[in-house]
Amino acid sequence: MTLVTTMRHHLLTALLPLLAAPLATAQTFSFPIDPRATFLRAENDPVQPPLVLDLNTLGATPGSWLEIGTSGAYQWRGGVPDDYYYLAAVFSSNNQVLASSVQHRVPGAIPAGPAHGTGATYYGNLPSDIPEDFICSRNLWDDHILVQVPAGATHLFLGTVDSYYSDNQDPDNDYAAVLRRVAAPALPGTGEHLRLLGSATGQPVATPEQHQAPGGATIRVELEYPLGFVDGSLYLLAAEVVGTNQGVPQPLPRIWLSTPAIVASGALPGTPNWRASFQLPVPNGLQGLSVLVQGAALTPRSRNGIYQTTNVQRFDLQ
Repeated sequence: MTLVTTMRHHLLTALLPLLAAPLATAQTFSFPIDPRATFLRAENDPVQPPLVLDLNTLGATPGSWLEIGTSGAYQWRGGVPDDYYYLAAVFSSNNQVLASSVQHRVPGAIPAGPAHGTGATYYGNLPSDIPEDFICSRNLWDDHILVQVPAGATHLFLGTVDSYYSDNQDPDNDYAAVLRRVAAPALPGTGEHLRLLGSATGQPVATPEQHQAPGGATIRVELEYPLGFVDGSLYLLAAEVVGTNQGVPQPLPRIWLSTPAIVASGALPGTPNWRASFQLPVPNGLQGLSVLVQGAALTPRSRNGIYQTTNVQRFDLQ
């Protein structure tokens, strides 16, 4: 083997993991879900066991970010349209699930994602809620969320949410959970009930999160409320100008603005497809500065009991 060939071999060996990483990150997994499957409590209701996934099979470890959602739909009782797509999830430190008569059926449950309180069972009016779970898709609202895998998690439980499961059915067998590992945000939020989109060239998008904004462009940011559940909470959309090459402050966990200007605020409505927006024309001659924009909500339903935040959309002025 010649020296040049040997060097090419070593170079390719070094680069292959880097080339494969984006493909692994973008891999999508789909798993059929029985609409009677749940990890929540049921009473006089012969439910099906939840789908339990080993996170290793998804290439996910604590700290990774997952997009979790649904495709297809089911009937939540006989005689209604086949258009329901409610999906709940909970991370766990093991794969153990207890009997359906137990309220806290997942003893290894770990809190993460957009919390939601579930109601009582149809028979017996018994509480079914567990504090660690979260909603991934909600009928009439969005069909996916982004969530960070919490420390200690090795498994993910998936199932539907209902007061009575036995009359749920999927006539065309198309209801499925869809999961995808995604790149971690550069400046992540808490990964709960809000989502931030941005662009300096057109329609705001979730990714990429860092944008080049030349003079004459218009910075556009939109705050989304994908799944609801914290209606009436105060939301804030804030911006701050920093030096492009300076470090980004983090005065509190998952808050990346130290002296922000509030550019929009109000109460989150109970309305699907709601958005709050902010626009800013970029003057010429501001090279070396960046605009950071982050959304937040103040609500005791947050995982930290006070606030939840979006990732940051960053605009480097040119």
